[in-house]
Formats: sequence, C-alpha cells, structure tokens
Amino acid sequence: MIPLSRSYRRRILIDEADTFSCFSVHTAGNRIFMVSYQFVLMRYILITLFLSLHFMCSVSAQPREVKWLHSINKADGRALTNFNKAVSNSEIAFLIGVPVGMGIYDLITRDADHFDKTLGITASVVGTYAISLAMKSIIKRERPGEKYPGYIIPRVHETGHSFPSNHTGGAFALATILTLNYPRWYIIAPAYLWASAIGYSRMQLGVHYPSDVFAGAILGAASAYGCYQAQKAWTRHRKSRVKNQGMALNVYR
Repeated sequence: MIPLSRSYRRRILIDEADTFSCFSVHTAGNRIFMVSYQFVLMRYILITLFLSLHFMCSVSAQPREVKWLHSINKADGRALTNFNKAVSNSEIAFLIGVPVGMGIYDLITRDADHFDKTLGITASVVGTYAISLAMKSIIKRERPGEKYPGYIIPRVHETGHSFPSNHTGGAFALATILTLNYPRWYIIAPAYLWASAIGYSRMQLGVHYPSDVFAGAILGAASAYGCYQAQKAWTRHRKSRVKNQGMALNVYR
C-alpha cells in the first residue's frame, strides 16, 4: 500500500468538506424552495376563499352584516370615537416603528439571528399590504358609508375600496409574527389585544364591514405564518453554510 503524503491527505479532506458543504446548501435550498412554494400556494387558496366570502356576503348575508355593523357604528360619543381614531392611527406607527427599531438594534449588535427575524417581520407586513391592495383592486367593494349613507356613519375619511381591511391585516400580521418569534405571554396578549382593537375601531368608525375585518385578520395571520416558515428555513440555510465554511477552513489549517 502506497502511503499518502500529508499535503495529499489534506487535499482529500478539503474536497470532502466542499462536497458536504455543497450537499448541505443544496438540501437547504430545496427546503427553502418547498416552503416558498407552499407559501405561494396557501396565498392563492386564501384569495379564492376571500373571493367566495365576498360574493356570499353580497348575495345573502349582506343585510345581516349591515345590521351588525350598524349596531357597532351607532355607539357614538366623543371619547369613544377619539379613542378608536387613536387606536386606528397607531397601526402605521407600529408597522413602521417595530421593524425600524429592530433594524437599529441589528446595526448595533450585529446579531444575525435577530436580523433574520427583522427580515421576517418586514416581509410579513409588506406582503400582507401587497396582497390586500391587489384584492381591493380586484373586488372593488364599496365602503359601507358610501353604500348606506345615513345608516352607516363614516367618522374618518378613507379613500379606496373596502375589502379586505388593510389596517386589520397589517395589525394581525405584526401580532402573529411577533408571537411566533417571541412566544411570551406578555407579547402574545398585548399584540392580539391591540390587533383586535384595530379591527373593532375600523367598524366603529364606519369604514369597514365585519367581513372586511375578518378577512384582513386571516390574511395577516396567514401571511405572517408563511413568512415565519420562510424565515426559519433561511436561518437554517445560513447557519449550515457558515458551519460548513468553518469546517473547510479548519481542515485547511
């Protein structure tokens, strides 16, 4: 048996490490692709369900839904209306403030895992708004104050279409992905209480039907869950790549 030189053995080990690295990255890439595919498929299914819900409401359940909205909308009072306006306006502040604050923390700490969470949260909010705006342009449902003037009183001025609720969708997207990344009761309870208050405020202010709010909540939660799964897959892929690169360097040394 011919003895192998030390340099030749080192070369073999490096080649094996590179092969393992390529295999791991390829496997992680397939995993990311499957998660992305499932995420896109889930969104198409949700859009179909929302379209069906809209037509069901417009054909049969509309009178009952309008009466329900009227019972919420008629609860008038300066204090209640001002409170709901403040709650509704807080949505954009949190949707921008939370990712920006987390991004600043990432720049200071250089924490890669935390940065992945920041990307996941940002993607869930942006994705929810993108799908919601697309659905609004397709469905083109009138806002309740426009369709039922005098019966439903809009207390804030809103432009655009009604179905689904952007505010509710963004709020539930943020609440869901925060609770998935930080499963603590002191995050879960306030997050979903705030998101629910956003949904109620949109009805009390007379700018959304209950089905708009319900659809927005489902859309936001589903989008957040999909982004969370993609975020986890990316984190595994990144850690695997860093680990394999470290193995190759150690062998070379």
